[in-house]
Amino acid sequence: MGSFQWFVLSVKPNKDNAVIGLLIDRDVEYYYPVVWIQRYEYRKAKQRPYFSGYIFATIDPQGQQAADIRS
Repeated sequence: MGSFQWFVLSVKPNKDNAVIGLLIDRDVEYYYPVVWIQRYEYRKAKQRPYFSGYIFATIDPQGQQAADIRS
């Protein structure tokens, strides 16, 4: 088993949830920070990604997980 390292995954627009689902299926530890934004007082607060288009994940760069996630 190789050494796991943190990597930044660049994600296509509006594909964050699909990639997170893939990471969960592959049992990959990930970090996806979100913030709550309320633009107007009369509207409900919405959850938005803190780093839009990026997900942090721990993977083995030499392992099969890296090949699966890369595609």
